[in-house]
Amino acid sequence: MRRGLGGLLLLVLVSGAAPPDRTVTLVIGGCTDGYLEPCGCGGQQAGGLARRAALVTAVRQRAPGAVYLDLGRLGPPARHAELAAALAARLGAVAVGCGAAEARQPAHLAVARAAALPLTNVAPPEATLPAMVVFDAAPGVRVGVMSICLGPLAGAELAARLGELAATATAEGAAWWVLLSHFDQATTARLLDRLPVARRPAVVALALTASEPTPRWTADGTTWVTVAAKGRSLSVVEAHHTNGRWQCQASTELVIEGPRDDVVQGWVDACFAAQKVTESGAPTPPAAPAGPTGAACAECHAATVAAWRQHPHGRAVATLEALGRDVAACLRCHDEDLRQRGVRGAGADRGVHCLACHPASAAHLQAATSRPGTISVDACTACHTPDHSPHWQPATYLAQVAAVCRAGH
Repeated sequence: MRRGLGGLLLLVLVSGAAPPDRTVTLVIGGCTDGYLEPCGCGGQQAGGLARRAALVTAVRQRAPGAVYLDLGRLGPPARHAELAAALAARLGAVAVGCGAAEARQPAHLAVARAAALPLTNVAPPEATLPAMVVFDAAPGVRVGVMSICLGPLAGAELAARLGELAATATAEGAAWWVLLSHFDQATTARLLDRLPVARRPAVVALALTASEPTPRWTADGTTWVTVAAKGRSLSVVEAHHTNGRWQCQASTELVIEGPRDDVVQGWVDACFAAQKVTESGAPTPPAAPAGPTGAACAECHAATVAAWRQHPHGRAVATLEALGRDVAACLRCHDEDLRQRGVRGAGADRGVHCLACHPASAAHLQAATSRPGTISVDACTACHTPDHSPHWQPATYLAQVAAVCRAGH
């Protein structure tokens, strides 16, 4: 399991008189962005609700009593946001940061509230959303959580509000606090620079839009961690109280290999099954003119077409069907007919076929003297994006494809 640091900005307070030696463990996740699971194409990928649930369970086995904090950013689409909210509830999230989507879209806010999630936002879209959630992190240790995102408060106003809350925490005997931020690092740092050193957070967790978390760092006594987009990582912060002082250690774990939570995986499977039913009942749109497929090319290139139909790209639709993921969102890359014509393919060439790499196939069939077009990376990157294929190597892939296509020559 790879480790790093990533996250969203969360504010945590520990209050009361100095407790005896102990450790408080916080697990910070979230930023689902409607991403239920990685598609599995093009190498190692991170993310997935079921894997996140299993990883949080593993952390709790190592550190009994670890508290889960969710950074929000649940969706879209709405059904996916509901699953992300259900996961936060299943993991017992003691606080959920209100991101910009939740703050601006009542439907997203309603999803979180329907799951009874303890939302928090320093600048809430409505007065009923608390600026801070306070909970018991351990016996005798109270923790408060705040989340900040783009909203009605300007920089100076937001910093002043944070200062007021920090002062309140100090007055109530808080030992330290942590901030969850949906702003970037530079903006968050400018906000904290407006605060007296004594009122700055001990931990800042940043919500990233990037696929990979960044290593943790410390500045002016504050530990910064990050959480990657689409639920790809968790940040684990351990606060140790020894000799009358609190010290923080942090790490990041990518949500990649390992077991999946069976219950959460069942939710995801059911979501895709329901989506298939919905799509099957939708009217079929008019199709664009058909282009050539392997069946048309097989007259002269039978061996090549036969070899390609056994290649993973040639079997792309069948692979999705076996996984129960043959929905439009996935088929747009796996089914060349859907991508080119807007309708699902049929027959032996339902996957990625000749037209994907040879855009001039029609002209070649009409005039054998023409060439079907040269394969270029541009034909691949429409689907092999950093999201779907983070470790994809174009040169290696093109060499493998060329070897298959040479089978008929």
